[in-house]
Amino acid sequence: MDIFCEYIVRHKNTAKDYLLIAAASVGAMLLSFIIMLFSSYLFGLGLLLIAAVWYGLYFLIKSRQIEYEYILTNSELDVDKIMGRRRRKRVISVDFKHIELCARVDDERYSHQLSSKPDKVYDFTGISDNDKYFVDFHSKDNRTRMFFQPTDKMKENIRIMNPGAIHIL
Repeated sequence: MDIFCEYIVRHKNTAKDYLLIAAASVGAMLLSFIIMLFSSYLFGLGLLLIAAVWYGLYFLIKSRQIEYEYILTNSELDVDKIMGRRRRKRVISVDFKHIELCARVDDERYSHQLSSKPDKVYDFTGISDNDKYFVDFHSKDNRTRMFFQPTDKMKENIRIMNPGAIHIL
């Protein structure tokens, strides 16, 4: 029996994202002002440069709109990062047959595993904080932890893959 599920989660912007956008906006305003000051020396090229600066700012702001797509195919979960609804990049693939543990973040029975520090941490969660899960596994000699928010259909199918390591309520 083949299993296929997909789900898109919009990433919550952090203070770092807002700070980057604010700094880029101030930089675009200053650069536009400098170009306007020297526009008499640029012979009409100034307006084109100002338009390019503001288009670059627009492109930067759009690229900070990040979504994660979960694609569950049989026992493998692929996570793609979608930036600005234009570009897509495969971030990680996890085979649920070979994981160590999968459980809810707020489950007290596994809080000691959650408090341990892995080598790499991936956070693919969205805007809402409910129904967060973590997965611990090994990838390329590194202990890796992934946070994600599966749908009910994904939870049902994941539970079948490795019942001893997957503790999904």
